[in-house]
Formats: sequence, C-alpha cells, structure tokens
Amino acid sequence: MKKLFLLFNSMLFSIICLTSCLEGNNETTGQALGVFSAYGGKNFNPVFISNVGNVYSPNMSSLMEDERCYFITYKFQSDLPENSAAMVAANGYATVTILDRQELDSYPLMSYRSDTSTVLLDETPLISGYVSGGISYVPGYLFLQHSVRQASDARLDWEMSYDYSTTPTIESGMRYYDVFLRATIKVEGTKSAEDVSYLNAYHVDNFLTNAAYNEKAYLENSGSYNANSSKFTLRINYVSAINDTQITWTRSSVDLNIYTFILSSEGSYLSK
Repeated sequence: MKKLFLLFNSMLFSIICLTSCLEGNNETTGQALGVFSAYGGKNFNPVFISNVGNVYSPNMSSLMEDERCYFITYKFQSDLPENSAAMVAANGYATVTILDRQELDSYPLMSYRSDTSTVLLDETPLISGYVSGGISYVPGYLFLQHSVRQASDARLDWEMSYDYSTTPTIESGMRYYDVFLRATIKVEGTKSAEDVSYLNAYHVDNFLTNAAYNEKAYLENSGSYNANSSKFTLRINYVSAINDTQITWTRSSVDLNIYTFILSSEGSYLSK
C-alpha cells in the first residue's frame, strides 16, 4: 500500500496535483500523474497531466508497467527543439525527463454499496476521505488523497462503492453523486500512530462522465446549462468514527465541471 506522509502534502494537488519550481532559465521541475499504457486506448495514455499541461517522456516504457497508475517528478527543458511552442501545440504535450516515479495503488469502483450500518472486519476510521484540493481525474481514473491516523508501518486496504439504483441522490432540491469510501487494516503496524496521507487511484470507468452527461441533460431541460461554468457535485461519504458497532459517516463534497468530463470522454486528457 503506497502512502504519502502529510509533510508531502505541499506536492499534492489543487484539482490536479503539482507544483513547479524554477531550476534555471531553461529548466523547471514539477509533478504529474497518469495511467501509463504501452498500447494506447481510451482510458490509458502515455501522456500525464499536470497544472502546466500534458507531459510525456520517451523513457516511460522502460520505467513503467502497462495500465498502472503513477505519480512522477519530472524535469522540463524549454530550450529543447521538441518543446518549442509549435511542437508542443502539434503534439499536445511537452517532453520531459522523469526524475522519480511512484506507482499508486488502484481500486475498482463497485456499483453496489456495502451495508453502511455495519462495521467491516478490521475497519478503521479516516481523518478525511477527501483532503481539500486532493483530487484529480484522468479519463477512467479518479485520484483522491485521504488521511488517516495509524501506525506508520501499517497497511490499509480501500473500498469505494456507489448505489447504482439511487444515483443521483436528491436532497432539498440538490443533486449529489455519492460514493462511499472505507478502509480496513491489511497489516497491523508496530510503530506509534501518526497522521498519514494516502494518494489512491480509483477505476471509476464511466461513472463521472455519465454523471456529467446526466447533469448536462438535466440542466438543459431546465434551461440553466452553461457550457463554461455548469458543474455537478461528487459527494464522498467516509467513516470518520467507529465506537464498538456504531459507525459515524461524514461527507465531503467537490464540484466538478461538466464540460471537462464531456471533453475527457472524447479523448481530451484534462483535470478538474
């Protein structure tokens, strides 16, 4: 189980994770994430996304495995011929050198919800199911940052699900696309407890693009759709406390741009 300690948070996300710092007149370093594919395809692409645009490295194939999710640190050199404005525009990405990579754990999004009133075997509560700003999307995959208090050498397993029959949830006139996040202890730790941050990838397939199209149709019917600003709400429900057999659920919501997900379904690799 890959975990990123909270001191690493400055490197993570703001709807797409990444910071970039100046190393010299022609070099910058930054972070990006993506799903590597040696063969291409709708949900996999050798182009990774960052908040300064799409990036690609020729040595990805020697460093990464097919259909795996990665968080990378890279170096960008603006004076390379392949990074001229014309080439970047033609290719749709900047060419970078990978300095470091970390494979991220990936989990499926299940279309049936486990019993939310029953504690799972070895279940552990979360500090946060969604760290503010800790979210990004690559077509087919939702990347989320969570936090939990645990022994630093413990390992967790994760479950994300939704109820197909009740999606979207309508409350007080508001429409929500609910997912339910739970964590169980896979390996007990022996060290003292501390706050730990996880960055996981969830294979949501068409869940979010279907939500975007659904909300677009709903807003169009009501005459309130705006392609530039209309959003839909993803609501992340997570277990925040366990007292014997009693579970406390907490919710965090994030608004996502409808048009972005419609574009992504057509092959554009965008965040937010």
